Amino acid sequence: MMENVAFTPEGDMAIIPLIRPKNLVPSIQVERGWMMTNGIGIIEQKPDGRTIQLLFDEPNAYYADPFDIVITPDGKKAFISNSGADCITVIDIDSVRTILSETTDEMLRVYSNHLGISSRFVTKRIHTGSNPKGLTFLPTEVCFT
Repeated sequence: MMENVAFTPEGDMAIIPLIRPKNLVPSIQVERGWMMTNGIGIIEQKPDGRTIQLLFDEPNAYYADPFDIVITPDGKKAFISNSGADCITVIDIDSVRTILSETTDEMLRVYSNHLGISSRFVTKRIHTGSNPKGLTFLPTEVCFT
């Protein structure tokens, strides 16, 4: 499930917060994050560009209901509201680019289910009030509603 999208200022990537159901897994695995995982979808905006999924959940820490995304004007960071976890996830976009450039398509498929990959591109979790949804980027700060 995807609800919003943001494009890097360079126009090389579209980044989409996503919830990824895993409906072929027995429901006894809910507590391990195997039923629903949260992350980003990336669409490379170039000829033969790929569509990639990277999870920002971690083992035993899940950042549910990713909803909105904003990207800083310099294209260095993305902020994603996680309404089910009451936080904002901060992503280093250059780190995402590094993962994409250094990784084979086969490994990217592995990463789409890897709960530890977020340590390579998530830089911070900003705790908020209940259920943050919409985000707006102002010149000096990120605001949420």
